Amino acid sequence: MVISLAMNDVVYKFSVAEPAFTRLDPNQAIDEWHRLSMRLKVFHSAFKGYTGIVFLFTNKTMRNLAQTPFQSLIFGLILALLSIQIQAKEIEAKPMHYNMPSWFKSSFLDILADVDEARSAGKGLLIFFHLENCPFCAHLLKDNFTTGPNKEKIQRNFDVIGIDVKGDLPVVWVDGKTYTEKELAKKLGVFATPALFVLGPQHEVVKKVMGYKKPDEFMALLPFRKQ
Repeated sequence: MVISLAMNDVVYKFSVAEPAFTRLDPNQAIDEWHRLSMRLKVFHSAFKGYTGIVFLFTNKTMRNLAQTPFQSLIFGLILALLSIQIQAKEIEAKPMHYNMPSWFKSSFLDILADVDEARSAGKGLLIFFHLENCPFCAHLLKDNFTTGPNKEKIQRNFDVIGIDVKGDLPVVWVDGKTYTEKELAKKLGVFATPALFVLGPQHEVVKKVMGYKKPDEFMALLPFRKQ
């Protein structure tokens, strides 16, 4: 079992088999998560569901707790129990090809302009950070963005833009600065996919959704406009 802990711009990988924290830079963290999500078996739960790879975001206080091998082991196990995500169905952790839905916005990735266009249409802007062959991305798209009532409600309320966390396309972010897709993912602390950021009419991030969620849970997290 491996858990990755994100501390500011650094990720610490914890292995129960060899109790210690290994420091990774953000690009290594994305590569590591991709490798693990493709190869590791997910854990069977008492609810006959499954859990995915979990990335935890911590602070300096938590870091100080993990200074010895024994503390690292206990600390990692506690965090794993606290952060485990129980899924309603099995998502097998192996590569899964997917395509972005055809109705997603074809954007020049000028996010300031995209927010303004969405606002003019009475919508919010939803940014979908994804990774090639990510099974959790594939299932989130299939369950919420491809067919069914969730797709229709999301499409009515949001313009959606896909960003590849390892991509090199230039993106103008809301701070007016230009980043590559992977630089923006690093800046925003996206160390696992899928990750969704909802931007409001004043170019502010109003909601973050990290990881796969069951359809009902996912819809409950999105900030829909009051009718």
